[in-house]
Amino acid sequence: MGLQSAKLFVKKMKENPEFRDRVKNVRNREAFQHLVREEKFDFDETHLAGAMASCMAEGEKEV
Repeated sequence: MGLQSAKLFVKKMKENPEFRDRVKNVRNREAFQHLVREEKFDFDETHLAGAMASCMAEGEKEV
């Protein structure tokens, strides 16, 4: 569930400017973790790194 949840998180950041702004305005790690739980995502930092790498790889394919 972790990696898939992180991929959905990244997708939501790409597609939803309001959500992206909320993430950008997070003050610290604890606040970020609270936001993740509040939005019903379930992942850790390793999953997020993997999701971001996957997103970057997909972007390279489009170029």
